[in-house]
Amino acid sequence: MKILNVAMSLLALTVCAPGQASAASLLGSDLLNLSIFSNTYTSTGDAAKVYGNVLSGTYATTGANSSVFGNLQSGDVGTTGANATVQGNFQSVLAGTIGANAIVAGNFQVGGVGTTGAYSTVQGNFESGLAGTTGAYSNIVGNFDVGGVRALGGGSSVGGTSGATNQTAMSAMTGALQSSLTTAKSQLDAAKVNLNAMGSGTSLAATMTVNTTFDAGVYSAASFSTTAGTTLYLDGQNKANQTWVFNITDILATGASSHVELINAGANSQVLWNTGGYASLGADSSFIGSVLATTYISVGANAVLSNLGGSACGGLFSSTSYVSIGAGAQVGSGGCSAFGGGPIAAVPEPESYALLLAGLGLMGAIIGRRRSKDGA
Repeated sequence: MKILNVAMSLLALTVCAPGQASAASLLGSDLLNLSIFSNTYTSTGDAAKVYGNVLSGTYATTGANSSVFGNLQSGDVGTTGANATVQGNFQSVLAGTIGANAIVAGNFQVGGVGTTGAYSTVQGNFESGLAGTTGAYSNIVGNFDVGGVRALGGGSSVGGTSGATNQTAMSAMTGALQSSLTTAKSQLDAAKVNLNAMGSGTSLAATMTVNTTFDAGVYSAASFSTTAGTTLYLDGQNKANQTWVFNITDILATGASSHVELINAGANSQVLWNTGGYASLGADSSFIGSVLATTYISVGANAVLSNLGGSACGGLFSSTSYVSIGAGAQVGSGGCSAFGGGPIAAVPEPESYALLLAGLGLMGAIIGRRRSKDGA
């Protein structure tokens, strides 16, 4: 029994080391459900793709031929470009506009005035708290409910009923959206505090000028940038639950055509970039992980942000400012989950790994002896 107690104490010290937390407890469930959160606005360029949900404090705008493979939500005004696609719901508190030839696969719900462009499609319901207008030859598969003047464009069709908006339900929708904004902001700020509390770890040079490899751990710098064409490899050494935390006091910037790649990744790897200023990802670059910025985040044209080797959404989270995605850029990839899931492991020192392995070995021996004794 004494040996068992010692082993359990050893495991408790190792597994519950400072800075260790699950993804949900560190980032919060609401934040985990988002690919982009901006305290002010979000904008995506032409042909940009976002896999996952987008939540913006003021307005959200997508470019022509762009795609959001999730919900598009705005605390103020929302707009999609021509030929754009929203695979989830499109919701805004004040006003919303769907561009010409654009498609919303879910519901289009607007607290104020809602408008759809010519030849657009809403596959769910169109609901507006005030006036509602559809463009010529547009299509609403569900119901068309408005709280004010209704204007149906020539050649347009409504598959469901046309009636008055349930204002109680509309108020609940806008209230829930505003509550989500408050919660996401609170969880983001708390996550940044927790990441900073992990300490400085290994100090980085201000600029990375050659290809470099980092093992899992905590890294820090006043500001950190990579030059054009360079590659930062994050080596998981084929171990599960590996975590990289980058605490950057001010600016995070990656050069054009630079890359951050996760190699030899085991299950539940996580990469978190925590910056006290802004983050700028260069054009034609590729980047792994989630960015938690205090001010704005800018993603260059044709850049690709992902997590877990490209199989999950990654995340762009701005606490006080905006998120801007360049033309042709991509956040996440097909089949991604909101954040990638899985626990965020500790970032122990090498000797901690040895203690953990010793403890697990001891526990295995004890369990084996007990099973042998029980079976005798």
